[in-house]
Amino acid sequence: MKSFTVTAFVISLLLLGQSAVFAAGAAETVDPDERVTLTQMKWGSVSLTERRAQRIFEEFPELGEKMDMEVIIAGAHDRDVAEQFCLQLAAGRNIPD
Repeated sequence: MKSFTVTAFVISLLLLGQSAVFAAGAAETVDPDERVTLTQMKWGSVSLTERRAQRIFEEFPELGEKMDMEVIIAGAHDRDVAEQFCLQLAAGRNIPD
């Protein structure tokens, strides 16, 4: 079960990284040596997500060299995350990956 969780998390990070590149737009040039910060919004606590990210960066040090993980707690419940996400989309800024 742990290997599945780690694998799913790695795949999520890679997909988020790709979406960040596509969100940057075709007109922008992305420097492959530049560090990328992936932002995740969730409810509750950041401890589990930080532990997972740490394990992945230990297992795949090349990811740790190229990206940082930022976790934003939007509230105590999933409805808080949905509300905060909708507000950020409407404002057009600070939208998590």
